[in-house]
Amino acid sequence: MARFKFKFQKVLHARQTVEKEKKKELMYARNLLSALHQEKKRVKDEIIEQRQQFTKQRIQEEKANSWRVRQNYLDMLESLKSAVGNQIVKQNAEVEQKRIELMESRRERKAMEILREKHYREFVSAENRKEQIFLNEIGQWQSINQANENRLV
Repeated sequence: MARFKFKFQKVLHARQTVEKEKKKELMYARNLLSALHQEKKRVKDEIIEQRQQFTKQRIQEEKANSWRVRQNYLDMLESLKSAVGNQIVKQNAEVEQKRIELMESRRERKAMEILREKHYREFVSAENRKEQIFLNEIGQWQSINQANENRLV
């Protein structure tokens, strides 16, 4: 039996490689999104802690300068939280785009695999037909040989 060779194997391999790259890109984008969520949580925790300290300081002290410094720091943290929130929105969009790209590359790879399977089935069918023709020829030769032996006897 001849060996099956898929004529588009290089294309299939290239599509598999593209799919692997898309998986890596998606994983990287998700990791970045996770890091942004952790940063936002850290900033929120810092805001809570600073507000608690600000409340304690207000009770203990009456210095307006220290209040202003603490309030400026809280404002800066709120601004940072907002900026991280905006980055999270952008990163979510990027993650979704990477996910769509991965799905498209998977579809392209699957299409090539389906084509390969179809070609393989055609190959097997052709090989089976050749084998059946060969077996029929052997059967005919045996019939001819038996007929010739029967005439000689």
